[in-house]
Amino acid sequence: MKKMKKASPKILYNDHALQVLEFDRVREIVASLAHSEKGRALLSETTPCSDAVSARELLSESAEYMDALRFDDPPPAADINDISEIL
Repeated sequence: MKKMKKASPKILYNDHALQVLEFDRVREIVASLAHSEKGRALLSETTPCSDAVSARELLSESAEYMDALRFDDPPPAADINDISEIL
């Protein structure tokens, strides 16, 4: 059996691509859809994945979450409070 080599990370984006795709605007729109201040803050700081392996893992997690939302009762999100100052 042939042993597989681990894939080396490859950069998936560059600054020019982000500018052309208006990534800042997309991030702003997505952040505005968050149900909590903490969610908006996290989304506002989001950056593209820097390697293919991480991107695949995150896509898999996203697919799992979407399946949970589609087939189960979604968790209530309207009453989420930011407790970061308390912590």
